[in-house]
Formats: sequence, structure tokens, C-alpha cells
Amino acid sequence: MDKETPEKPENPEKVVGIDVWILTYAHDTDGTAIGSPDFSEERDRLERAQCDLSRKEHGSNNWEEQRKLWLNGTPT
Repeated sequence: MDKETPEKPENPEKVVGIDVWILTYAHDTDGTAIGSPDFSEERDRLERAQCDLSRKEHGSNNWEEQRKLWLNGTPT
């Protein structure tokens, strides 16, 4: 990809940069790199817990118990 570098904006304080396809999550001062974390299992767990919560009658004891599980991160 031989793309030219874009010109510097006139108002750099109003520019937002977004880094897409981040290969490393963090770098330490000694050069150690930490790879991007995989949150897919956590996301799946939260989706299941939210689905379970949505099936309960809002405000019921079952709903409160499911809400507590969802908030505390305990597997359902």
C-alpha cells in the first residue's frame, strides 16, 4: 500500500484518530508487548445472562436473582 501521508490538519485539536486492527494491546517500557485479549467467551457469557434476564418478569424474585448473577459476573 503506497499511499501518501495526508497533509497535517489546520486544527489538530479537533482531530480524532482511531487505530483499527490493533496487533498488540500494550507495550511495556522494556519493549515487552502484550497481545490483544480475547473477550469472546466473556461476551458470550454476558449475552446468555442478558437473554436469561430478559425472560424473567421485571422486578420478580427470579429477575432480581438473575440480575445479581449478571452484575457479579457469575456464570448462569
